[in-house]
Amino acid sequence: MPRRQIPGVFCLESNWSSDLRDRSSLRPLLELLEQQKAVEAIHRDCGTVDEFEHYLDISTQARYEKYRLLYLGFHGGPGLVRIGGSRVEIEQIAEALDGRAKNTTVYFGTCSTLDVPVKRLDKFLTMSGAKAVCGFRKDVGWLESAAFDLLIIEALTRYRRMDFAEKWLRKAYPSTVRRLGFRMRRR
Repeated sequence: MPRRQIPGVFCLESNWSSDLRDRSSLRPLLELLEQQKAVEAIHRDCGTVDEFEHYLDISTQARYEKYRLLYLGFHGGPGLVRIGGSRVEIEQIAEALDGRAKNTTVYFGTCSTLDVPVKRLDKFLTMSGAKAVCGFRKDVGWLESAAFDLLIIEALTRYRRMDFAEKWLRKAYPSTVRRLGFRMRRR
């Protein structure tokens, strides 16, 4: 019997604080999932928009095809992420992906980024080529959202069909989904 291929997560993250002593990072979450053989992960820090766009471009290369969950860990706001002192709109991210995010789900592990009209999410999917986009409509606490990230990543990597992943999350964790304003839009 062939072994199941372990799904891949391509995570881009910025500093969570201007205090360089702050060691908050998504890396330990990814390491936990790797230790459980749930995922294989690539993790890169992005301190500038140029670095972010560079790694977005790399994430679409054929050699990283198995990393079909693009996990973006940044501060956010409605329709944007914050990198350093810069604001990057979701349309800029979609433009950087330029239709090359085929078979990819983009997960915004950010506050409020998906608190936008459905029309903007549909435009994001069309421009990026992604099969789904998900994230939060509300501001979320770092620790609670990090804990929920483990479950979201499990769902997004376990199920091939994103509607099944979303149904599982909504059924298994309805109060958390509501409280954090989790949202998914798919093709």
